[in-house]
This record gives sequence, C-alpha cells and structure tokens, in this order.
Amino acid sequence: MNISKKSLQTIIQEEVQKMLNERYPGGAAGVGYDKGKPDLPQKTDTGSKPVAEVPFALNSKIITQVQKLLIKLGHQKELGAESVDGKFGPYTRRAVKEFQLIAGIKDTGEINPQTIASLKKVVKNSAAAYIRTRAAKVPKYVKKSAAGPARGRKKLRLRKPGGKQGTVSAIAPADPAEVTAEELRQCLTDLNLKHKGEKRSIAMSQGRAAMMAPHVSEALKLAGATTLVRKAMMIAQLAVETGGFKYLIEPSSKAKRYEGWCKKPKYNLGNCKRGDGVRFRGRGFIQLTGRTNYTKAGKDLGIDLVNNPHLAAKPAYAAKIAAWYWKWKNLNSHSDREDVREVTRLIQGGRGLLSWRKSVFYNAVRVFSS
Repeated sequence: MNISKKSLQTIIQEEVQKMLNERYPGGAAGVGYDKGKPDLPQKTDTGSKPVAEVPFALNSKIITQVQKLLIKLGHQKELGAESVDGKFGPYTRRAVKEFQLIAGIKDTGEINPQTIASLKKVVKNSAAAYIRTRAAKVPKYVKKSAAGPARGRKKLRLRKPGGKQGTVSAIAPADPAEVTAEELRQCLTDLNLKHKGEKRSIAMSQGRAAMMAPHVSEALKLAGATTLVRKAMMIAQLAVETGGFKYLIEPSSKAKRYEGWCKKPKYNLGNCKRGDGVRFRGRGFIQLTGRTNYTKAGKDLGIDLVNNPHLAAKPAYAAKIAAWYWKWKNLNSHSDREDVREVTRLIQGGRGLLSWRKSVFYNAVRVFSS
C-alpha cells in the first residue's frame, strides 16, 4: 500500500472531522486551545439558554494514552526520557507537534480532541503508511536558548526540513529482499514486550543475527516479500514464532498436546499415528506442525520431510518452508493491507502474542524506512 503524504493527510482530516461532528453536534470547529483554555462548543435549544459542553480536561491518563500512541508511530526518540510517564513535558510536546505537522492538522504542540482522534485513526488504519511518510521527510527539532522569561532555559524550536532528504530507495540494498544482520537485529531491539505482566525480550545477538540474516533474506526472496511492508510483516511473524530466531524446534513437553489431532474440525493436523504429536512438532521459521503439513510441504518442495522431519529445523530448509507456507496461504495480500491479525491467524491459528507481532512489525517498518 503506497499512500502519499498528501492523501494521508486528507484521509486523516476527513475521518477526524466526522468523529468531531458526532461528538460535538453544535460545531466541532470550536474545539481547540486558545492560550491554554479550550473553546466550549455550545448546544442551543429553541427558547432556552445555550448549554456548554463539558470542557476538555488534560490529565495524566490522557497524556499516557497519547504517549503510547506516539510510540506505536515510531516517536520513541522524540519522547526521549519522558517515554510513558503521564507528564506533558517538552519532549512530549515536541512529539505531538511533529505528528500534527505530518498529519496535516494545526501544529500547536498541544494535546486536544482533534489530535487524539487523529492519533487513534492513524494507529488503527494507516500506521505503517504514516511511518513511511515520516521517514521520507521528517521534520527535525533543534535546541535553541531562549532569552527573557525563560531565564536561559533551552527552548525547542522546529526547523523546516531542507537540503537533501534521505529516502528508503536511496539506502536500500540492491536486492529488495535482502536484509542485513544489523537491520535484522534492530528490528528486534528496543521493544516493550510483556507476557502475563512480565517483561520479555526477543533481541538477537550480533552472532545470531549474522548467522540468520542470509537465510531470512532467502525466505523473503522466495516468498516475494520484496516491499517494505511485506518484509516487515514476514520478519515480525517469523521472529515471534521462533523467539527471535532462537528456537527452531518446539519443546517435546509442549508438542505432546498435538498427539491424536487426526481429524479435528478446526485443526486437522493429520496426527493419526501414535507419536505423531512429538514427531511432527513445530519446526523452522514458520513452526511447521502436523503430519499433514509436513507431507504437503515435502511434496511441493521435493524434500522427504515425513521420514526426515528434523530437516525442517535447519535454517536452509526452514527458509524454503517458510516461503512455501507464506505463498500457500497468500500472506502477501494480507501484508499489503497491513492486517497483522489475519496473518497471525493464518500462521498460528489464533491471536497468540498478537501485540508482540504488531510491535515488531511497526519497529521493522521504522528500521527499513530510516
């Protein structure tokens, strides 16, 4: 999906206006800030006095929500040390102002209903497109001392982008499907992943990234995942499936649950023989599982996976199997729509670790766009 900056701004403005019109029937145009005080839309009734709407009150809960949305759009660097602290400091203001500029709304740097509505809309429908637009032409902020009332404190000033702008095509490798070891490692770093309330990490060491990068590049090439969004989607899915390309074979203790899954309506794995659950457990980048899938993959790829299931865990074969599965399930079409949920369902059968997959996907988009 290729959305220009102009069309992205138009979409955001139209959707935000609809949301504001629904919330403020008396006139959404009056919602905003004037020297720190919100304008109050008025509801009028024939023969009665105007009744003021409840004013927009900025609090720590709203600020925290905005900070989380900004992080999903790749503004971690602008937020700096503030990150998600529920405080509206200079770094949060800077990130908000940059978002407003790119989204095409009034760049006051203040948090208001229009900005919040825009953030939610972009995160929900066009986050990857926003990240690409931002990477192609991103405003830069510089610090400048302010005299007078600020008493020497440094003030953040927006500098209009000028000079030669970096683009994705200018720094991309010759082969669009190629991913370097450093890019692969960066896709899995600086992620705030949690599972059952505990922080987790799927970061890669430099050695493992160097070992896996050629095989991941091969999988991308064979699967036709050559666009930025497709690459980011495939890497996100494979990385979460394997815990950062670390676990290419499922533990036997977990694989025992697949025993006897012969002709189940939802999960027809074909494990009709005793011992098939462990024998045909999840292996490789895509975690190929079940006698049925091993048989089909082996037949299509010309590999005897039924008699040699261990081959699926070797990186060279894992790349071919992942690409085969990706094309079989037509996952490129879902990737083009940035539908992380549907891609996850077709791979995992449900929504397992969906938040992780989204985090890695958006982070990978940012890495390949920078």
